[in-house]
Amino acid sequence: MDDSITPKLIILEEISEGSTFPGLELVINETFITEGETELTIVPVDLTGATVVAQFKQGNNVCGTYTNTDSSLLIDGNKITMPEHVPKLKYGLYDFDFNITLSDGLKITGFAKGQWRILNPITKL
Repeated sequence: MDDSITPKLIILEEISEGSTFPGLELVINETFITEGETELTIVPVDLTGATVVAQFKQGNNVCGTYTNTDSSLLIDGNKITMPEHVPKLKYGLYDFDFNITLSDGLKITGFAKGQWRILNPITKL
């Protein structure tokens, strides 16, 4: 299954440190073509019982972690939602990735990845 789930490159909207992030929704589908057919089949991935972890890093330093086990990420069917919130990240540029472990133990690493810039809230004259 993991070979047919294409990683998503995401650029999150820049926000100032201490500001509210409007949230993010990711939809997870498996795509394939059945042998002998020409049409693409899209099937929602059942995330029931899955663990999803998103890590925000600067270099090798993990600066923030979001997961469905602490409710900072929510799962509904084949959707992963990061709700609106005020991130606890300092200003700077972060690389991030979302990793999924399905209930059967299958790991989908780097499903979604990208960069997020948190701006310095101080206005310089």
